[in-house]
Amino acid sequence: MVVFILLASSLRLHLAMMSEDVMGSFNSILSRARDALRASVLTQPLGTAMAIKTTTLQSGTIGVLEVKGSLIGGEETDELRAAIADFVEQGNKKLVIDLGKVTYLNSTAIGVLVSAHTTYTRNKGQVKLSGINQNINNIFVISKLTMVFDVCETRDEAVKSFTNA
Repeated sequence: MVVFILLASSLRLHLAMMSEDVMGSFNSILSRARDALRASVLTQPLGTAMAIKTTTLQSGTIGVLEVKGSLIGGEETDELRAAIADFVEQGNKKLVIDLGKVTYLNSTAIGVLVSAHTTYTRNKGQVKLSGINQNINNIFVISKLTMVFDVCETRDEAVKSFTNA
């Protein structure tokens, strides 16, 4: 619970740069995310290895992160945060995070995704999520994070949506 409170404080700082509407609904979204995570039928697999594959498409204009395993707030989440930071430092404005092979995520991982969204939005970029499974989708729907993120069925659909915009 302490980690959740620290995460909430960190997210409030990131969202402070965004509109008052987003900030006003943040507490409600955060509360729903916490409740959804608690109620989720997901079980955390023990010893699941985490791997992140980074790819750039269309002459480096679209970054793709393919995440595998569980995002539970340890080294794997730090690895995701670092991969996102690398794309930001390179000036990337379009990022697809493919969660198709993610088996579990917790509130810390959601915080990393929200932070990525905030950073990209502040830099006039965009983050799209793809391939989320039904359990993770339920968390996003209950917490209303589907109103924050563009969520596509597949990675290819997410990439095409950037090229059609």
